Amino acid sequence: MINGGDGIGEHPTQALLDVFTIREEIGTVNGITVTMVGDLKHGRTVHSLARLLTLYNVKLQYVSPPELEMPVEIIEYVKNKGIAQTSYRDVLDAMPSTDVLYVPGYRKKGSRHRKITKRIVT
Repeated sequence: MINGGDGIGEHPTQALLDVFTIREEIGTVNGITVTMVGDLKHGRTVHSLARLLTLYNVKLQYVSPPELEMPVEIIEYVKNKGIAQTSYRDVLDAMPSTDVLYVPGYRKKGSRHRKITKRIVT
């Protein structure tokens, strides 16, 4: 049985598709650095992808403003699996070591959210 998600917390089927796409495009998932950008606090896809990527030899980088950081429980889960993680505020700081830039779609479309997104990617 494959779980399609739990509503607001996880989206495991999307994570499976994302790992498949990474493998198809790069040829492997091992030995890469994946940079996740945006609303990491509320993003179901980034939560699931971070968990799934702990099955591989990867490094994870997170880019978000403080109010949208990856939840502590996800960071602790990834840490306990021995995966290196680094957080940034500006995507340009993360780019030199990035193999995969993961920018999920945003659920919130309000002007406040657009301002936060603009701060991250400009």
